[in-house]
Amino acid sequence: MLRPVTLRRSHRQRTQEHFEDSLAAQVLKLLALVAQAGPEVSARRRSFIDSFYGHLYPSDVVRHFREQFESFLSRSLDLGAVCRALDERLSYQEKVYCLIIVYEFIIADKAESVERRLARAMSKLLRISEWDVRFVESHFGLAEPDPEALHRSGIIALRVTGDLETADVYLPFPGLDVLIYKIRNLYCITKKCDGHEVVVDNYELHKNISTRVSHNYRILFDDYSLKHHDLKAYFENKVNPLNVDRWVTQDDLEPAYADAPGENDVLRLEFRGARIRLVLMDPYAVVNVNDQLVQDAVQVNLDDDIFVNGFRMNLRELFYSLNARRDLALDDGREEYRLTNSVRGDLFIHDDLSERWTSVFRMDRARRRLRFDPRDCPYQIYLNNRPCQGQVDLRHGDTLFVHGNYLTLDTEQEQLRKAAFSFNKFSADRIHHVFEDGTVGLDEVSLDIEYGELVAIMGPSGSGKSTLLRVMSGFETPTSGQVRIDEYDLHSEYGMLKHHLGYVPQEDLLLSNLTVYENLYYYAKLRFPDKSEEELDAKIQMVLTDISLTERRDLRVGDVTDKTLSGGERKRLNIGLELLTDADIYMLDEPTSGLSSKDSEKIVELLANITLRGKIVVCVIHQPSSRIYKNFNKVVLLDHGGKLAYYGTTYAALEYFKRHMERDARKGRIVVECPRCKTVQPGILLDSLEESLRDIDGSVLGKRKYSPDYWKQEYESTAIDAWLSSIQLPSSDILPPKPAIGLRERLVQFQTLLSRNYRSKVRDRSNLLITFLEAPLLGAGVGFILRYTPAGDYSLYTNDLFGIFLFVAVIVTLFLSMTNSVDEIIGDSSLFMRERMLDMTSRTYLGAKLLVLLPFAVVQNALFVALGFYILEVHELTLAYILYLSLLSYAGLSAGLFISSLPRLSSRAAQNIVPLMLVPQIILGGALIEYEKMNKSLTIVENSPIPEICQLMPSRWAYEGLMVLQENNNSYHARHQELSDQLRELKINLRNAEGTPEQAVLEPRKDRLEDALESFRASHKYRYGNKNIHDAVTLGEKRFEEIVREHMDMDPQRAETGVEGAMRDWNLPYPMFVPWKILPLVNVKGSTTLYNALVLLAMGLIMNVLTLAALNWREQMLRMGRRAKSVAKKVRPQQLKL
Repeated sequence: MLRPVTLRRSHRQRTQEHFEDSLAAQVLKLLALVAQAGPEVSARRRSFIDSFYGHLYPSDVVRHFREQFESFLSRSLDLGAVCRALDERLSYQEKVYCLIIVYEFIIADKAESVERRLARAMSKLLRISEWDVRFVESHFGLAEPDPEALHRSGIIALRVTGDLETADVYLPFPGLDVLIYKIRNLYCITKKCDGHEVVVDNYELHKNISTRVSHNYRILFDDYSLKHHDLKAYFENKVNPLNVDRWVTQDDLEPAYADAPGENDVLRLEFRGARIRLVLMDPYAVVNVNDQLVQDAVQVNLDDDIFVNGFRMNLRELFYSLNARRDLALDDGREEYRLTNSVRGDLFIHDDLSERWTSVFRMDRARRRLRFDPRDCPYQIYLNNRPCQGQVDLRHGDTLFVHGNYLTLDTEQEQLRKAAFSFNKFSADRIHHVFEDGTVGLDEVSLDIEYGELVAIMGPSGSGKSTLLRVMSGFETPTSGQVRIDEYDLHSEYGMLKHHLGYVPQEDLLLSNLTVYENLYYYAKLRFPDKSEEELDAKIQMVLTDISLTERRDLRVGDVTDKTLSGGERKRLNIGLELLTDADIYMLDEPTSGLSSKDSEKIVELLANITLRGKIVVCVIHQPSSRIYKNFNKVVLLDHGGKLAYYGTTYAALEYFKRHMERDARKGRIVVECPRCKTVQPGILLDSLEESLRDIDGSVLGKRKYSPDYWKQEYESTAIDAWLSSIQLPSSDILPPKPAIGLRERLVQFQTLLSRNYRSKVRDRSNLLITFLEAPLLGAGVGFILRYTPAGDYSLYTNDLFGIFLFVAVIVTLFLSMTNSVDEIIGDSSLFMRERMLDMTSRTYLGAKLLVLLPFAVVQNALFVALGFYILEVHELTLAYILYLSLLSYAGLSAGLFISSLPRLSSRAAQNIVPLMLVPQIILGGALIEYEKMNKSLTIVENSPIPEICQLMPSRWAYEGLMVLQENNNSYHARHQELSDQLRELKINLRNAEGTPEQAVLEPRKDRLEDALESFRASHKYRYGNKNIHDAVTLGEKRFEEIVREHMDMDPQRAETGVEGAMRDWNLPYPMFVPWKILPLVNVKGSTTLYNALVLLAMGLIMNVLTLAALNWREQMLRMGRRAKSVAKKVRPQQLKL
């Protein structure tokens, strides 16, 4: 009975130790230290503990924190130790946030001077700037307002209030008072008032208790919301406020924005920092703000729904456009201006780095130029769209591109103009697409999608939804028509525009053996090879927050059969990969297919959040629920044959098909939206589209009531509200430069692919086990079967089957290498095409594949040779055999990758090709059938010792190379031949010296040499030599000498050059197992082993060149789409008249 208790106590002790080391406990110790400094701990301070930890943890954990707080109060705590622990583990901005919490704890009750002194001591130990401490103290009323501290501190405070005089951001709620602090890239919020509900990420704020505003959080003020993305622009306006007016004018049909007042002005927009005022100028104009008719002037916010004479005004788009365009005056006499990621700089470049960087412009007024020193800038700099390094000089009209921002010098106006790049409009104009078999995929589809819109593509199966998405994403080129981003043709400018597009296909593109974080990291590293690890980590952390997978970042992704992530989490991760690219336009093919209703809602809410940043999102979706459907701004409805049945706003689509259904006499009044629960019925769209024709008895006749052509004509004859959309901003007239990918970036991409492929392969435990088991099992099995001896004890010399073993080793090596690689490219073909959009070359991709596969092949060869040689008692040349077989593996891997790269080849078809390639290697390799006994019809050149088709077999070259390697390099035959030659020469000399005094000297030498030869035979012959291989190589040498003599007889004039000279002069054909050959190009005699190794290397290189060509062909096929050879003349619909 004692043992379980002891175990529980041990577990409790370990849990306590873990808690003592946590950050939450360290902060709790700071608060306990402050409480200990005062006379007593009040109920308000204890309540602060409950409230502060209450928004982070459940009630039982909060109770534990309260108990620990009481425990800390009774202990003697070391301020230095606590602060050191926090200083080591927290970033600077997090330490400042901790200090804010401490001061809030102090003001929760009467603040004592000793507590303030203790807080100051904490700030010094945490190495917090004096200016930041003074800023915090003044904001909490513990010190007099300090204008210098407000200016020099890195903290910025944004006030959200209902008081127009003091508001940085105005909301129409009297008495509302909220402060949001920006500490570098960290935001935290404090409510200073009572009576108003303020909610951050489903947590209601308590007065004077701060909470962090993490990426993708929303702050709700009653029915208004403030997005994390908006905070960046608001803080920039706090430091460098907008002070501009814009007018909305309407001459004819469509209203437009104007920079100056005119005769036909409808209203004026006044931007004063983050406060926006709308002033009505035309009393006859109909202007609605949140369904309220505007009579005079009204304060408006970015989330307000504003309509001007029926046209929607996207205030967020206009605000961000103005905020992105800032002019820096250069006429103030200064010599230096700062470009930085701090809002307090002269020119602000927003990024997500926690560390501040600053680059300097230096004005040379005499030469009318501006010199830019990018020394501390972490981004690639482009001057007039060309990458540059080091200091650059700007003259009038020159443009510098830095991290998505254009900086243009105007020396005449003495200004440096900054403009952030963004697209405003995406359109498809009369897209017609015909497949190779003549089937119409898309029939004259036209769309206009605007800034910040979420668009759904719906329709029955086979109606062209995915085709439209692929055409709009640039993967397929339409037969006719144009896809434009602003005024740029997507397909003709694809190389420049592809970086602004994100495409998420329906299939899963995750690497199952990597974690969630690793999938994102490797994709980001390929996309941004020039960025630092800190930048990549900051970007990944933001995306993890966006897709709500922060807590699952270290989980292995798994596959369909080995699930560790749910279907919804996998979809979010796939979307997260594209969010890393920070594209302007996202295309998603059925992101909710196969998901539960809850997961589907999360996916669509994520997409809606993306559009709040001004992104355009288009996705194919099937049978959305009411809640999902209402997230979309517009809907595209396609019918069979790719015919456009409807395009417009989501609510207008319901009204459109409702009116059509109500025209049917048998149908009564149809309700589009429930007046109580506001639920809509998106199902009526497809129900109307595919309504069946019925007989008089009501039975279904199996035909549609209305054809696709009917819906197309019905739509074209109707004025559609989608064409009367929003007030348009001017389109961008300049494209950002194409990212510069130099040698360094290519190397980073190569290393990234290498690391990713290796890590993914090593973690595939089952495949790894099979890979490293099959080679030794085959080696042991083949060695055991071929351990042959005619009689008596076994020896390598008498094993007539050792040559067969070498040939089987060749075939096994080819088999293993081809099967290991034949599915590599097919398995990640979609991933390859996706990553080709990241400017990754086919050479980089193929090189990384080979370098990862080759070490595994080497290990397999080593295991096969080690087991086989152990059984066959081969005592030498092991390393040489492994290296030679590895060279053959290189050729085999290259062949397998070539097969895998062929377009339109399935995995099963590729696996079936392996035997097709392997069987000829066996038959034509030179071991199964001697070349002299083969069908003479295979020989092109008469009397050729080896049929020409056999020269194409890697097995023939590897087999011959290994046989000659064994003969030329074993420890017996070469030395035996040398001793035999010496003995022969000595016998000749002895015969010539017969009867002379020299005979007495040579006789003992002959005896000693004979004894040495016999001794050498006894010790080496059966251990290192092989009679069968020796005979084969000797026969090959004799055959070649016969060929040489035949040619000498035919050409006596060249006979004096000798055998080696004849080989060089005549380029004679080599029979099998010649011990040496003339090496090409250098024309030098060399070993057949080396010659054949070069041939195998050349074969592998040729295969790799073919693989690269196949990969490029595959890309072209997918990029250009499939066109029909002849397309019938198409009748274009009449242009819509508005």
